[in-house]
Amino acid sequence: MRSYQLTIIISNQSDGEEYRFLVPRGSGSAAHPLHDNVNIALCSSADLVILDCGLDSSTGLRLLRTIKMNHPGLPVIFMTDTQGEQVVLQAFTLGARYYFRKPVDRQDIRRAVDRLLKLKRIPREERFPLPLALIDGEPPAPDQPEDIPGNLLRAVRYIEKNLSDNLYLDVLAREACLSKFHFSRQFKKFLNMSPIRFINHLRIRKAKALLEHPDASISLAAQDAGFRDLSEFIRQFKKFTGTTPHKYQAALTNESKNNHS
Repeated sequence: MRSYQLTIIISNQSDGEEYRFLVPRGSGSAAHPLHDNVNIALCSSADLVILDCGLDSSTGLRLLRTIKMNHPGLPVIFMTDTQGEQVVLQAFTLGARYYFRKPVDRQDIRRAVDRLLKLKRIPREERFPLPLALIDGEPPAPDQPEDIPGNLLRAVRYIEKNLSDNLYLDVLAREACLSKFHFSRQFKKFLNMSPIRFINHLRIRKAKALLEHPDASISLAAQDAGFRDLSEFIRQFKKFTGTTPHKYQAALTNESKNNHS
């Protein structure tokens, strides 16, 4: 089994021992204090970063931004003691794979670590760093062929990078150096769905991840996922999941309460 390297950045160094149980057998870890001047080079050899910013969410978010700018494919688990949906949305917008508000069940963190390291063993994880693996631990979807053309990869990366913005077919076709007609046909041939369905699929998965947190409102989750119309978001959410955003979030909240009762 492959060994991994975890970089743990924590606001309270005395909490370092609590994270030892997260390190897989045979793997290594290094703990560093939280501050703006953390040497980002420390992350260059890491497979995963756990960023526990405690009550200092501002420093944590700034550091998250810096890490993702320098190592965009590096998965980061973001943890904080502070409340508020804005912190949730900012963390996901900046590229966090998981968000936990403390106190949190240790096993939930362990499952997140295991899922992200498992995804590291999938070769295409390097090609499709965020939305196709996203935060809910499901296998990448749709399945990506190994021979996907480079011009379509450019279009997919453009979608990933601009998922929260308006995405237009002519712009995506231009990224792939194709006409809109040929782009749509090639996209469906290699990715097994139309560009619009692909975009909505990724947006709904991002919204699901945001709605896992009771602090996140449905309207802000819709906006951050790229939906400008709330009724369209609800329609697409039900189409992909079989339920409404409100019922989905309520079910997760009830499940969490039952698990901790």
